[in-house]
Order: sequence, then C-alpha cells, then structure tokens
Amino acid sequence: MTRLSLATRTLPAAELGGESALPRLGLQLPRAPNLVATALEPEEREGLLADLATPVLPYGVQDRYDRARRPRELPVLLLENEHLRATIYPTLGGRLASLVELERGRELLFANPILQPANLAVCNAWLAGGVEWNGLSYGHGPTTCRPVFAARLRAPDGGPLLRLYAFDRALECVFRVELWLPAGERRLFVGVRLENPNPEPRALFYWTNLALPMSEETRVLSPTGPVLRHAYDGALVRAPFPELEPGLEGSYPARYRSAADVYFRPPAAERRFIAAVAGDGRGLVEASTPALPGRKLFTWGSSAGGRRWRAHLGGDYLEVQAGLTPTQVQALRLEGGGALACCEALAPLALEPAVAHAPDYGRACEAARAALEAILPAAELAARGRALAALAASPAEEILFRGEAWGALE
Repeated sequence: MTRLSLATRTLPAAELGGESALPRLGLQLPRAPNLVATALEPEEREGLLADLATPVLPYGVQDRYDRARRPRELPVLLLENEHLRATIYPTLGGRLASLVELERGRELLFANPILQPANLAVCNAWLAGGVEWNGLSYGHGPTTCRPVFAARLRAPDGGPLLRLYAFDRALECVFRVELWLPAGERRLFVGVRLENPNPEPRALFYWTNLALPMSEETRVLSPTGPVLRHAYDGALVRAPFPELEPGLEGSYPARYRSAADVYFRPPAAERRFIAAVAGDGRGLVEASTPALPGRKLFTWGSSAGGRRWRAHLGGDYLEVQAGLTPTQVQALRLEGGGALACCEALAPLALEPAVAHAPDYGRACEAARAALEAILPAAELAARGRALAALAASPAEEILFRGEAWGALE
C-alpha cells in the first residue's frame, strides 16, 4: 500500500533569510566554454548560448543567508510503500531530499545532513543533496530555494500521486513534476512536464540533478562513445572515456583532481540511463524515455578547493544528471502553446562487484543495461510515461502545500 502524508524534519540548517533589496538587472548567462575550436556535432550546437540568456528579474536575489546552522524544523512530504520511502521538501523547490530502500535501510541518494545555501544558483542561494528538478531558466533555476505547490492526485493504479508544480516568472512557463510510487514497487516513477502558455516560443532549460554518495570506490556507468568534457578551463572538448587522460580513469568521480562536467554521448539507438554503484556493486540507476536524452557526471574533484566545497555544502557527493539537451550550454525551443513531457524512473541497482568494477568499461555498462532491462524494460517505462501523460488535464484532488501564486495572477 502506498501512503502520502505531511510531516516535519529537523536538521541543522542555516537561515535562508529574505531577498536582497537590490535587483539584479543583467541577464543570467552561461559561463560559455570555448566552442569555436571544438568539433561539435550538429545536435550539440542546437540552441547554443544565446538562447540561454534569461533575466533574473522579476525574481529577487536570495543572498541574505548565513552560516549559523542550528536545528530547524522543515515541512516534508512522505511518499512511501513497502519498499521505498521518498522525502520531499516543498519549501525548497520540491527537492527529493531522501530515497530509502527500506528492507536494507539503505539511503540511495546523498541525503544531506545539513542545509547550507551557497552562491551557485540563478538567484544566488542553492543547496546540495537529493534530487533537484532544475529549470526552467539556465543554471540552477529560480525556484530551487523557493516553495512550490504540492498536490495529491489519484495515480493510474488507484494509489496516491504527488504533483509538484510552479510558474517560472522570468520565462512565464510552468514546470510540473509528478512522483508515482506504485504499491509493492521498488521503482519511483517521475513524470516531468514543461508547458509554454505564451503565444511566442520560449527557450527552456531542464535537467534532473541527482546527488549521490561518493567514496573512492564509487563508479558511474552510462553508455557512451567519446564524451564532451568541461573542466572549467574555458573549453568543451571531446575526449575518450573512461581514460580521459593518462592516469585518470574518469568513471570514478573521486579520482578527478579538479571539478569537471562530463557529458556522455551514446550511440543514437542506445537506451539512455546513468547509474552510480559503490564498491559492493550496489547503488542507484536513473533511466528515462527518449525526450530526456542528455546524461552528465559532475564532480568537485579531490583538490583542496573541491574538498572544501563538499565539506561546506554537507559532505562527499557526486552528481549524475539527465537533461533535455546533449550539454548544459544548450536550450530547447518550445513553441507557443506547446508542452513537453517525459518519464524517468529511479531504482536500486545491484551488480556483481567484479563486473561493476571490471577494467572493461563497456562490459560494466552492458551489465548495468541488462540489470536495468530486468528491473524496468524500456517498453514498460514508455507505458508508465503514457499513463502519467494521461493525467495532464486532471485537477488536484487536494492541495497539500501552497507555493507562490504568481501563475494565478498571470
């Protein structure tokens, strides 16, 4: 049986504070890597850079937080069945803070033990941990540290479904995330829907960002040919994988010296997924329908700066991400009156350790793909996506939490 309830969670948290009285008048622009000298494929050039320039206004800048962490009580939503428990922060962008495999008592995400904002988002304040529904403006979107609406609906199987939604005031578009945990399932389904109610097209940015625990043995598995690597040195370059450079086996995030983005570029027919497994071969896998083709690994690196960032933000973690476009210096054009929907699934993954950490990266990825197909065949994920899409026009049965009502004003 699946249950959806309101509760509270107490943890050491900084004071987020209010908004700055000073507006940010410029545009939010990508930190553009040097693309001129980079051989990109045509699909990797679509929607580049200029389409991502979006105003921060009318949002205020959230820069009045402190570092004085003390126990604070936050409202949470709990979605749970016999096998999984999902904890959601409705006041912080609907972030999925925790996903616990109940039988093993194993946390599948990096469930941050603190809340410490840092200047990493469109409106400054950003938090590490869990799963961030990241859009619609470029970068970590304006709702990441703001409340969103949360509502109860009836899921296709008759159980509860949690709908999270907000109106992006800068782009005047709506994003919606629906969490469905069917009774008896070990898979959390996530329906993502973006809507442009305007007569004019909009360039939208969206990525699902999953923070996962990281140790020296953690390995990331995602099918790919040569990857695109952004090492924060001004260049986006194509590189072999996993041997990104002599002495660096890039599928182990803890081995990077400095911060890096790695965009996986699989063959077109390959199923899109990304997984992270610990030394024992256990971890989490994310898979989606084709509308969310991008996959990315982010690591802070092992330098003094990277270690300091992780310690400040809450602990050792990596991020795996799934997005609308091949890279994060691109946006997707959504026509006026249009909508885009996709379906993701998050599930525990268990591989034989010797296979998960095989020297042959392709063999390890194939084992992850075979395990995913056994857990969730692609055809079943597509069917779940259609079932969620059929609820698009269904109104909420109950509003559990109220966000900012600017959409009603518009």
